Amino acid sequence: MSDRRGASFGWWLFSVLAAVVLGWWLAVRTLALRVGQAVAVVPKELPAVGDHKVTSAVPLKDRAEDFLTVKELEACLPLCGKSIRREIAEGKLPSHRMRGKVTVKGSDALAWLSARREE
Repeated sequence: MSDRRGASFGWWLFSVLAAVVLGWWLAVRTLALRVGQAVAVVPKELPAVGDHKVTSAVPLKDRAEDFLTVKELEACLPLCGKSIRREIAEGKLPSHRMRGKVTVKGSDALAWLSARREE
């Protein structure tokens, strides 16, 4: 009878140790994956919009006929999104709402930018 209790205790101890080792391994693996994602190289291209891809290298004058979102304007202009949104809210930068997003025509952004530089 005592041999049976000792054998069941051995299996219980083995299963607890296996669970601890497995949990430790999963935690280290998850941490390594998160660190790998943080160090990953970010591509310079932004997501595709319509028929063409938007890159930060495309100058604003080449996109004069396009409607640009605030994020796309951020990539083209030396301003942050907060400044662009503030100018839109004050009515200095004309904007349109399309499909729930605030957009600005490229030619309007160019005219606004040139007027802003003259001030």
